[in-house]
Amino acid sequence: ISSDPLLDQNENGLLDDCECLADIGGGGGIGDGDGIVSVDDILILIGLWGTAGPIGDLNFDDVVNVNDLLLMLDAWDQECDA
Repeated sequence: ISSDPLLDQNENGLLDDCECLADIGGGGGIGDGDGIVSVDDILILIGLWGTAGPIGDLNFDDVVNVNDLLLMLDAWDQECDA
């Protein structure tokens, strides 16, 4: 991370590749959810639609939109390490 800050775009000290960024429901932030990408995460993402994030902005382009929804659907039913 110190040599390439883009590896931790949500600035939480963890490599983004090691997180389940689509698991936003049940916790306080991106990757801090309930351990699975489910309908709860979709509902939260829809509630954040059009905002700048950071929660719900899964591709870090500063807007929660269809691109983030597509990333979430790609991770659908994925179990995340808690």
